[in-house]
Amino acid sequence: MTLAIILLTAFINVLLGIISYKKNSNSATNRLLTGLTVIFALWTVANYFSLNSPTPEGTLFWIRAVMFITAPLGPVLYFFIKAFPNKELQINKKFLNAIVVLTLLVQGLAFTPLLFSGVTIVGSQITPTPGPAIILFAILFIGLPIAGIWEVIKKYKRSAGIEKQQLKFLVFGISVTFSLLILTNFIFVVLFNLSDFVIYGPIFSIIFVGLIFYAIVKHRLLAIRLILARSVSYTFLIAVLASMYTLGIFFLSRYVFQGESGSDQQFISAILAVIIVLTFDKIKSILQRATDNVFFSSKYNSDEVILNLTTILASNVKLKDLTQKTLYKLITTLQIEKGAFIIYRKQNRFTISADGYKKLPTFKKDLVDAVYTLNRMVILDEEKDADIKHLMHKLGIVIAVPLTDRAYNEGLLVLGSKKSGEIYTPQDIKILEIFGPVISIAIQNAKSYEEIKSFNKTLSDNVAYATKELQISHAKLQVLDRQKDKFLGMASHELKTPITSIKAFSQVLYKKLKDHKNGEYGRLLDNINTQTDKVTKLINDLLNVSNIEAGKLVLEKEMFDGNKLIAKTVSDMQYTSDKHQIKVEGKLQKQMCGDADRISQVISNLLTNAIKYSPRANKVIVKVQEDKENTLICVIDLGPGIGLEDQQKIFDRFYRTKDHEDKNIAGFGLGLYISAEIVKRHGGDIWVESVKGKGSTFCFTIPYINK
Repeated sequence: MTLAIILLTAFINVLLGIISYKKNSNSATNRLLTGLTVIFALWTVANYFSLNSPTPEGTLFWIRAVMFITAPLGPVLYFFIKAFPNKELQINKKFLNAIVVLTLLVQGLAFTPLLFSGVTIVGSQITPTPGPAIILFAILFIGLPIAGIWEVIKKYKRSAGIEKQQLKFLVFGISVTFSLLILTNFIFVVLFNLSDFVIYGPIFSIIFVGLIFYAIVKHRLLAIRLILARSVSYTFLIAVLASMYTLGIFFLSRYVFQGESGSDQQFISAILAVIIVLTFDKIKSILQRATDNVFFSSKYNSDEVILNLTTILASNVKLKDLTQKTLYKLITTLQIEKGAFIIYRKQNRFTISADGYKKLPTFKKDLVDAVYTLNRMVILDEEKDADIKHLMHKLGIVIAVPLTDRAYNEGLLVLGSKKSGEIYTPQDIKILEIFGPVISIAIQNAKSYEEIKSFNKTLSDNVAYATKELQISHAKLQVLDRQKDKFLGMASHELKTPITSIKAFSQVLYKKLKDHKNGEYGRLLDNINTQTDKVTKLINDLLNVSNIEAGKLVLEKEMFDGNKLIAKTVSDMQYTSDKHQIKVEGKLQKQMCGDADRISQVISNLLTNAIKYSPRANKVIVKVQEDKENTLICVIDLGPGIGLEDQQKIFDRFYRTKDHEDKNIAGFGLGLYISAEIVKRHGGDIWVESVKGKGSTFCFTIPYINK
């Protein structure tokens, strides 16, 4: 029974040492812990042989072997405490070299009489005789552990959070284990010649290893839980399979194949081997689940969680839905009691989205600002800032994750305790570290969506209001426009009658004065006739506009000789200008189809403008062309030309060009508008081609078959 306990103790020590070393072989803390466990394991075995050797010489040899093995125990423990929890050992090199030299010296003296000169065996009582070098061994085995305990107590007082929890178990484990070791394996032996308790010395290392084991499971010590869990499960697997094999052979040999030959024994072994092979995976799965329940009671698949959270973020654009669904997924997956999103708004306001709270606490801006000042995730157990710890404790917050993406601070994710009462695992913390910036970006997008949606609503309301106002204004303008057209029509009709009378009376008076050969009065009457013609033309234009707007412009379409029409119109217009020579270029082969009077009116309007707007020129050209479908008539002047901006609007009603020279020329901007309407009603097109300073060309087409 004693041997079994010794072997189990050695195995546990070696197992923990291998796991620690493989987890991070570059860490001084991990390497030194491995060294401690190896010393414990070797000491356990050597100590057993020292107590069970058949001869005094053998007993003395193994006692000296124990001294050789345990000489580095105190120094390694001290260095482990100095290094923990860092990856590097920071210690004075002279002190380090002195300890190493002293350790090697003691190990060198271990197999000489200077450490133990002999051994006395009386019955089961073994009494070694210490030599003078035992004092050096005491410095290493007693002095350094005591110094180490003092160091770890100081570290415990300075530490906070998770480190403090880890150190608490180290302090207790080291204090208890090495107090018992010193008492049973040194003080009792050297001072009282009592070796009855020596056998228990290495077993006390189980206290130290057990507390470290608990710190690993509950407080993330050295972050080797996964490896430890798998090691334990495979250890149990080997034990179960070995037990199955042993018990199977025993049962079959004793009760089934009693006294049978060796070939039957081989057959039994083969059957058991087959059974073990067939049940291996099933037993392995059961043991893994069992150890996972101890080490990872809240285990989950990180990739699956990230995928699910990403899906939630991608499929929700509303801020409320996004935060609530994300929070619910985090709380249920990580098995957290409660949590909340604290989202920044304008003017120092917040939006709170919470889950799991019976009564929502008041989250103030100073918490958010304090976490952002630290620029990192804040864990209550590990935080050293007393003010922040107090604030988090008061609000029931265990972890605060800043939702920040470089330049943008969107708020804070705060989470409470885990339902199991355990601390957050490295897996939990890694998930939160990865997802903090991702959630921040998603919240930015959601807030932008809300702003755009709000802007769209405001814009829609403004557009609706403006549209309504425009509709009202448009309706008023339509009424005014109709009244204006009605007025123009009535005024034109009312003015036409007296103007016609004035024209008639002036002609009668002209004939009478002509008979009396009075030249002065004749010239005055000519001026009256000229101005009367201008007023008549204006009245006719206003009547045309009124008819066009009312849809009453009637076209009397017929086939006619276009050449004669153009010639007569040009001849009539030639009388209005002595300075300009109007020249016709080209001749039509086909008859034109349309209202001859209206087409003549278009040509007259274009010629009137050409003469009026080219006062410095001496000619105007009328160019006539035709193709299979249209007659093309162009009026070309050598005036100042028209700018591009004016060309776009020149056929609008009442439009006058902005050129200061043109403003000195009389006109109402109706001629080109009327001309364009007449051409359009014939199914043709009208346009202008002009370059500033190089004259203008007005062209229109009349199709042979009106559209």
